[in-house]
Amino acid sequence: MKVILKFASAAVLFTVAVSAQSNKRAAAIREYGELINSMIVAADGLTAALAKAQSAASAARAIDGFSNRMATFQSQLVELDRKNPELEGDEPPAELVGHIGRLEASMSTLAQTLAQAGEKFGADTQFQAAAARLAQTLGADEEGEEEYED
Repeated sequence: MKVILKFASAAVLFTVAVSAQSNKRAAAIREYGELINSMIVAADGLTAALAKAQSAASAARAIDGFSNRMATFQSQLVELDRKNPELEGDEPPAELVGHIGRLEASMSTLAQTLAQAGEKFGADTQFQAAAARLAQTLGADEEGEEEYED
């Protein structure tokens, strides 16, 4: 009888542990999804602000605001990665693929809008400084290519 009780207790503890891991994973994925959605909102906001910018100063202010938000997002992402090492890997969790696709589309649109703003305001030093800060915040080198750590 004692063996059966020990086995039953172990099974219950295992079930609780698996459930806790599953809940932790779901909560982590929810946090990543919320962060990615916030990044999309910020990128779309900058796209809209640049599209209607009438001056280099207003475009630069919008870019600087976005740079600040992206720096905050990067800090939050580092913290999420630190808290959830089990989600690290070459491929994102399946639950985040749609979020990431929307972020990539949003950032692609933003890149096009930034290029157009550069054509319009690129001679302005305030705009140049804001664009350089954004490139640095996003991790681009002088060639305009993203830097990745291996």
